[in-house]
Amino acid sequence: MKNIFLILSAILTIFIMPISMASNFDNGSTIFGPLVANATTYDKQIKVLGPVKSTDSIFNGELKILGPIEAINSKINKNSEIYGDIKFTNSTATAKIVTKGKTNHFLNGSSLKDLTLLKPDFGSQTVLIDNSIVNGDIKFEKEGEVILRNNGKVTGNVINGKIITN
Repeated sequence: MKNIFLILSAILTIFIMPISMASNFDNGSTIFGPLVANATTYDKQIKVLGPVKSTDSIFNGELKILGPIEAINSKINKNSEIYGDIKFTNSTATAKIVTKGKTNHFLNGSSLKDLTLLKPDFGSQTVLIDNSIVNGDIKFEKEGEVILRNNGKVTGNVINGKIITN
């Protein structure tokens, strides 16, 4: 009986998780599995238990992601928590982002407000700012690096990290 349950659980995980099941909570939704957002506006808070790929989308509510995010031409307008790596291309975050990624975070043609990097489970974290701007501070809970390329800049302080110009 236990084996049948395990097999059915595996099958459901394989076939249902990519569909992004959602359930409502207070003023938003929880999404179980990956979220692929294409030209979508989210006005309420969202919690995603999986990776996020966002293209031409806007997040107006608080965002909590238990997985990595890849944002292309997207905008985040409220404070966000991302427990995974960040990759922003031509995207904007107008509020504070707190992240606990594995190692690397990439900003390309993007702008962010404050960025706080929580202590990773292992290693150190690197933020690559390529033709992008962080309009505020970058705070590392554990030592980290900020690499600036192609006119990338940070207008505030880099706390507990070093800046490398490349």
